[in-house]
Amino acid sequence: VLQCVTGITMLDVTLFGRPWGFDPGRIGSPVLLWHGDADHIVPLVHGKRLAKTIPNSRLTLMPGRGHFGGFSEVDEVLGTIRRVWDGTDMVTGHQRRHPEGTTT
Repeated sequence: VLQCVTGITMLDVTLFGRPWGFDPGRIGSPVLLWHGDADHIVPLVHGKRLAKTIPNSRLTLMPGRGHFGGFSEVDEVLGTIRRVWDGTDMVTGHQRRHPEGTTT
């Protein structure tokens, strides 16, 4: 497991440090981003910049979560994707999920 996690982390660092081969500002589909504010691999400023670059995107900040914070929020992530797919959630703006579970 450690080797797998280390491999994923190194891939993230590689992607973080070189051009991706496409312009995120040209993405036409809705994009949902979750970023832990305690991420020590990809700084929060990069997540915010990416969210501002991608049209029709939403960044959800996860307080106290690190790089793999989304894995502990699977129900929220999948629920949000489901609501976007069925049209009850429009992907716009930025959100912050508070420790008590509310979002603003």
